[in-house]
Amino acid sequence: MDGTAGRAPEGAPVDGGPVDNRLVGSGLVAVDDGGDFSYYATPGALEADYEYPGDLVCVLDRRGGAFQLAAAGSSRVKLVPAAAAVDYSWLRKAWLEAQRRHPHRYPLRRFYPDSRETLLAAVFECLYLRWTAEPWPPPSDVAAGRILADPFGHRYKAAKLPSLTQLCIRNSIKNAIFVEIPAVSDSQL
Repeated sequence: MDGTAGRAPEGAPVDGGPVDNRLVGSGLVAVDDGGDFSYYATPGALEADYEYPGDLVCVLDRRGGAFQLAAAGSSRVKLVPAAAAVDYSWLRKAWLEAQRRHPHRYPLRRFYPDSRETLLAAVFECLYLRWTAEPWPPPSDVAAGRILADPFGHRYKAAKLPSLTQLCIRNSIKNAIFVEIPAVSDSQL
């Protein structure tokens, strides 16, 4: 099932559809001075959003390469290799803190990233899924207790946010986070 046609049987995962690997493989993640994470498909898209070299704390590519903004004249910036490598301990803490502070902006909760590779995968894939032209999961696929499978093979279960905002936006995608659940092998079925 592609996640757009009909309803899946109760408890069946909803497939998130294909992933554009060109975007995921070549994208960039930027962390601004307020601790917010953003995904950019191209360096040009990132450069167009910022005016000053100091606007971003960290920019990295999918492989973990570090970049920074530099002045390019006439009120423009350009992306250049960073002078120092990314501090992954800091990046992990910043990512987890951003998710805690802004659950509506970063609702996908993966298992704790215990390595550099799983951290990069979690950050890039979660941002890609939420901030591309067709955010995942689509609101039509969200229902209490339903298991969702993203295009990267991770399975999630929707969980309500324990907050007062539920009074205002009950039964909305805006009051849910999506918690990763372990994959079920054929032998467990």
